[in-house]
Amino acid sequence: MVGCGSWGTALATLLCPSSSQITLVGRSEAVIEDINSRNRNDRYLPGALLDPRIRASSDLGVAKDADLILLVLPSSAIRSTCEQLASLKINPATILTTCSKGIERGTGKRMSEIITEILPEQPLAALSGPNHAEEVCKGLATMT
Repeated sequence: MVGCGSWGTALATLLCPSSSQITLVGRSEAVIEDINSRNRNDRYLPGALLDPRIRASSDLGVAKDADLILLVLPSSAIRSTCEQLASLKINPATILTTCSKGIERGTGKRMSEIITEILPEQPLAALSGPNHAEEVCKGLATMT
């Protein structure tokens, strides 16, 4: 899972029961420390207790051999992150899932178009819909 914000953390919580471990990749060392030491992400999801199988790292390399990578980032970060993933030579069978809304400034491309442009051989899925991270984290029904 690339992205340690509220949506990435909520999706990790949702997927955790069917996974042995989920790693959130993020930039904020404070958020990473909070997740790893306290099983919390109080910056983005205050009060939510995370499953101990959810870990966090600042190293995108942990995604290299993942079965599934969810890209849960601001749309402005998708291109550079995909370029980094391409340089890592991730497993060709790894499924990428874009969970980011929006279009790229300057090109008008959807997130799926950017991912396909940079990582054309990777299987790709998209998750979208009207969701709120707090509700997903609590296991409430959503429209997706």
